[in-house]
Amino acid sequence: MNILGGKFRWGPGGYENGPSGHDGTSWKTENAWDLITNSDTDVYSITEGVVMKIKSPKTDDSHLFGTSIEILGRGKYPTIFYCNLSSVKVRVGNKVQIGEKIGKVATAPKGGQSFLHVALPFGKRISSLISSSGDVSGKNSSESEPSSSESSSSEPNLTKISSQPKSYKSKSTSLLGDKSLGDKITSTMAKIITPMALGGALFEEVDRIKKLMK
Repeated sequence: MNILGGKFRWGPGGYENGPSGHDGTSWKTENAWDLITNSDTDVYSITEGVVMKIKSPKTDDSHLFGTSIEILGRGKYPTIFYCNLSSVKVRVGNKVQIGEKIGKVATAPKGGQSFLHVALPFGKRISSLISSSGDVSGKNSSESEPSSSESSSSEPNLTKISSQPKSYKSKSTSLLGDKSLGDKITSTMAKIITPMALGGALFEEVDRIKKLMK
């Protein structure tokens, strides 16, 4: 998605230093960039937010002409000011998405060169929103949020985790509580221990008889 629906070139100051080619009394005229193009070229939003103001500047200002739009940025996006527009497609209070068509470039007065004027609050740079070729770098918040299926797949399966200790405990309990198994163990141990005990007693009795016969 591009800010303009046609070819353009950067005005005074260029892409890197557009504000150097502007002066005025506010960020709307000073911290600005001009994109020189043909009139009637489609203009697309490069941020998302809410339309706060729509008005036409004074007609005697050859730099700012046509209709202007001020959009209050949402989330990480700054407030942005577009000027030199015609055929505006939005109204005050409208929510605007990235890539949404907001109007066209107006015809410059007195036969001058048409261009789009874009301004940002002091300290903000247009390079954070578009490339030098005009391609939009951001995404709408709805596109950035993971889907419900992605969210569920990334979460651990709490049911399986919680059921494992229960299953392990039940197996341990069943082994210890198995009466037939306990009887088998007791019987086997008795078979081993009893002969040993009897053998010891027999040897003691033989020794006693030998002593009596002497």
